[in-house]
Amino acid sequence: MTRAALPVMRAAGKGRIFNLSPLGGLLGTEMGSLYCASKFALEGFSECLAKEVAAFGVFVTIVEPGPFRTEFLTSNSTTFGQSTVPAHDARRVEIKASMDQRNGQQPGNPARLTQAMVRLAVEAEPPL
Repeated sequence: MTRAALPVMRAAGKGRIFNLSPLGGLLGTEMGSLYCASKFALEGFSECLAKEVAAFGVFVTIVEPGPFRTEFLTSNSTTFGQSTVPAHDARRVEIKASMDQRNGQQPGNPARLTQAMVRLAVEAEPPL
């Protein structure tokens, strides 16, 4: 998506890129190595991209909203690998139970996040 949008933004001499990144992009979690690795990569990509496109009037902002109410913790959204390591079975069950308990209890509100992003979109120099 970024690759498709950047030529238009560079030509216009302005633009905003928002990348949503969870806590997993800042802090590794048990049983989340692949998920967190992809989010750490998003953070690094965003930081580098911000420096690469600044001269064109394009701003990159990493939005790190924390836990908020979506379907992220539901079985519809979360996929677990079929191949498991038996030594981790007990802990995996505990983590799944914790996810089930927290689902729907997240303090963040997606509508408020959207409002905050709209405000950031019109700032003269939004934060990274």
